Amino acid sequence: MNDVKFGMMLLYPLPRPIQRIYRLSERLEDLGFDSLWLPDHILAMTSPEFTPDTWSILGALTTKTEKIKLATGVTCPHRRHPAVLAQTAATIDHLSNGRFIMGIGAGEGYNLDPFGIEWEKPVSKLIESIKVMRQLWRSDSSKKIDFDGEFYTLKEAYLEINPVQETIPIYIGANGHKTRRMVGEMADGWIPTLESPETYKIHLEEVKASAKEFDRNIDEIDMCLLISTAISEEEEDLPGKGENSVVGNVNEAIEEIDEFIKSGVRHFCLWNLGPDQKEVQKAYG
Repeated sequence: MNDVKFGMMLLYPLPRPIQRIYRLSERLEDLGFDSLWLPDHILAMTSPEFTPDTWSILGALTTKTEKIKLATGVTCPHRRHPAVLAQTAATIDHLSNGRFIMGIGAGEGYNLDPFGIEWEKPVSKLIESIKVMRQLWRSDSSKKIDFDGEFYTLKEAYLEINPVQETIPIYIGANGHKTRRMVGEMADGWIPTLESPETYKIHLEEVKASAKEFDRNIDEIDMCLLISTAISEEEEDLPGKGENSVVGNVNEAIEEIDEFIKSGVRHFCLWNLGPDQKEVQKAYG
């Protein structure tokens, strides 16, 4: 498992008081986790609700950590213009000294419809937003960009901040054929969810076929999986098992993780369902 990475995805509602996230990030870094992912929603549709702004939290976490990658899991192209999103992401990259990953997907209605936010043609808009951001991350006052797209028009546009990294890695939350094709074409990472080892292997072939079509090296794409996990030596404390989760005692979890690795997963983004969350963190750390 030396080449396999493990990250933790926070769940809504986020901890209260919010400063508890500081201690969590420090603990995950001390345990050796590779990444920490924060969902980016306006509404979480959970009870009790507590859904603060993800970007503000990420900025704070850059002061509490030194090594762990910090990521959105995932944002969308609809609530922020790509110029604003690109500037914010570049700022987080500076604050973290080059540790930021942008996880982004096509969006969902429950975060947009109540607020009257338009999201027609979400996949097309996602593609265009990524193209704009990547151009802006390479721009400056001597390299202004013009862009005439379906959703965005830029004229002599540039940012006055560039990422610390050569460019910010973009991981696409892709669970459908169109977005999996996007991953092969333009993503630095793939983050599907609700996958079994069998379905992951099948869908990975779609990503590989797309990468080949666009003349890309498949090894350039970080193959992730967002998956729930619960670990305990007491079976009665565990939730029900499913093909798209890792549930059991430590030895059973190792066996299930190994099946996903055989299917091609190289970076696990874990939803920690406990029952003792600190023990689950130690098991994966």
